[in-house]
Order: sequence, then C-alpha cells, then structure tokens
Amino acid sequence: MSSNWPLKKISDVAYFRNNKRIPLKSLDRAKRQGEFPYYGASGIVDYIDDYVFDGSYLLISEDGENLRTRKTPIAFQAHGKFWVNNHAHILEEKEEGILDYLEYYFSTLDLTPYITGAVQPKLNKANLDTIGIPIPPKDERRSINRTLNHLRDKIELNTQTNQTLEQMAQAIFKSWFVDFDPVKAKIEALAAGGNADDAELAAMSVISYPPHEPTGRYC
Repeated sequence: MSSNWPLKKISDVAYFRNNKRIPLKSLDRAKRQGEFPYYGASGIVDYIDDYVFDGSYLLISEDGENLRTRKTPIAFQAHGKFWVNNHAHILEEKEEGILDYLEYYFSTLDLTPYITGAVQPKLNKANLDTIGIPIPPKDERRSINRTLNHLRDKIELNTQTNQTLEQMAQAIFKSWFVDFDPVKAKIEALAAGGNADDAELAAMSVISYPPHEPTGRYC
C-alpha cells in the first residue's frame, strides 16, 4: 500500500543534471538548424545541429504558466541525443525504472504549494527537491510502470487512429463536396456510352474508393 511506502526526495532516487543546461536564443538556433531536439519547459522547441545529452532522462518544467494550467505534461521523458534549455529540470535515474514512476507521479501531483511567482510561475530546484514522493519497492514499481506504460501505449495508439480517421473523413468530404468526384464519375461514364446503371456504379466506386486514397477502403 502507498501509505506504507517510504517518502523520498528526488535527489534520493535520481541525479539532477541541471548544470549541463545551455540556453540558446532563437536567433542563435536559427543559425544552427539540425536534427537534434532542443527541449524547453513543455517539450521540443526546435531542432539544432548539436546535442548535450545522450541517453534517457526525465524533464520537469521549471517555469511557465503551464505549471498551473497543465495544458501539456509538466514531466516528460527525452531519449537519445538532445539539448535542453534552462526552463526544465533534468533528471537521470539512479536505479532502473525510477524515471517512469516519477513521470507518472508528477503527472497527477498538485504542485501549487511548491510554485512561486505571481506573474511567472516557477518551480525552482530547491522547492522541487522538498517534495516527499512515496517510493514503492522495486518489484512493485516495475509492476506499476508496466501497467501504466501499457495504458499509455494504448492511448497513443488510439490517438493515432483518431488522427488517421480524421484525415480519412477530410479526404472523403473533399472528394464528395469540393471536388465532386462522384458527379464527375457519373458524367464520364455517360460520356463513354454507359447507361444510368453504369453511371451509378462509377459514382459508387468513387465513394467506396476515393481517388485521394486509392489503397484504402472507406466503410
């Protein structure tokens, strides 16, 4: 039970790597466009020509209105080669699986007591490292991570599916009501000497297989 889990600070279970942060102005980034993600408080801000970090890390927003509104995640992982500005705390795990657990924990935690600044909300490192986090034993933590990772994967898959369906719907709408493909198909069938049934079949073929998506079927 979580009530029996010991409370620990972030620095007990992860390393802060804030000292490796290097902010770049937008003008500087414009001169250094490349393949490596450049992260800020709420995710990827840009892509540049170099990296500072190489591995898996957890980033936690340090400042910005999103700390209060939570319109985007305030804790998110970054993998591979990337760069981070000075608007996100950077954590490296001390033991396997802790980053997943911390990410899920901070996604539900009310940070209001730890945020300072009336105009520009800020979660500084000192306040962040005072938060008591219930840390389960390694086996329990792995089980929690496995379950939550599975749910996250399903959510991401459903989101991708919804985006695909939306694109399909837009393609159909354009075919029917902007390009008038079914009407054109009827006209072409009749012009080729077909009868009314041929024209109707041609229109139905366009409806079933829109020309914008020749390899997919819309049901």
